[in-house]
Amino acid sequence: DLSDSKLINMKESTNQVHIDAMKFWSQLVFISYQSLSRPLIHYFICQWAQCNLTDGFCVYSPTCLASFSCTLTNWIQNPQQGYRIGKMAVKTMHRFNVVAESASLVYM
Repeated sequence: DLSDSKLINMKESTNQVHIDAMKFWSQLVFISYQSLSRPLIHYFICQWAQCNLTDGFCVYSPTCLASFSCTLTNWIQNPQQGYRIGKMAVKTMHRFNVVAESASLVYM
């Protein structure tokens, strides 16, 4: 169980392979929203979140956490945890200074 403070202070990944994997998951989820069934999209999001939580945060983490919060809220029917992870998405957005992502995070 990860507390909010442990989650927000999670290590930052410097491993380029991990960062490239996070980019891959980001692009796969974006493309799948256009053409795939919802269960498969949620599966991809859960795999992306697992990669994020296992190997550390990077610039793709805010979008990952926001997508995962939507999955928790809409598919798993756990709005409390979805809200919690959504708040972490906004905090990590500020941590990585990815202000350009703010509109898409708020939209999610």
